[in-house]
Amino acid sequence: RDLDPNNTPTIFHYKGRELMAASGKECRVYLLDPKNLGGADHHTPLFKTPLFCNEEVDFQDAGSWGAMSTWEDEAGTRWVLAPFWGPAHSQAKFPIMNTPLTKDGGVAAFKVVDRGGSPELAPAWISRDMKRGEPVVIANGMVFGYGSGEETKQSFPDIGLQFDSTIRASKGTYATLYVLDGQTGKELWSSGKQIHQWNHFSGVTVANGRIYLATYDGTLYCFGLQ
Repeated sequence: RDLDPNNTPTIFHYKGRELMAASGKECRVYLLDPKNLGGADHHTPLFKTPLFCNEEVDFQDAGSWGAMSTWEDEAGTRWVLAPFWGPAHSQAKFPIMNTPLTKDGGVAAFKVVDRGGSPELAPAWISRDMKRGEPVVIANGMVFGYGSGEETKQSFPDIGLQFDSTIRASKGTYATLYVLDGQTGKELWSSGKQIHQWNHFSGVTVANGRIYLATYDGTLYCFGLQ
């Protein structure tokens, strides 16, 4: 089903221990020990979450793509965030759902917790709906992310597999930047329809009070924080 772990992991420290969080198109997050990946049998993580998206086992329009993100808040809580495409899983149980029905993608946030001496990931929130949620950057307790607006379909009933950008370019919409509350995922700001093209895997950058995002037509957008 091509459900490869195509998501760049993140490594962090939790209670004096180094941990790794990884995901992929299957749409789970795995906690791993970087010094002993997969344990003795190479198949056993420290912890894995239930599926939080990709209920239909779709290789092209769903799953977690790009990269994981992590941050630690002022209270010392360690957070792990995963972008995803497609609907949230119907059985996903997150305390805060910022969109009653996530259709096109978003961001899923987890807290690292200690369960009897073993680290686990506790679901915290799922963001508002985004057309193809992409990797996020966290700064000052805020989550900076975006929906790429890209048409990601690669397989069509009438022509089979189509990997070039011809069809996707004609059906893509526009990228939308979002600023979210890191604790709740609540939308604080959105670029709306100010960006006129979609984005393809180039990522968002936050530096010196500016947010940068490039689009497929070669335009670089810059927004200032106030």
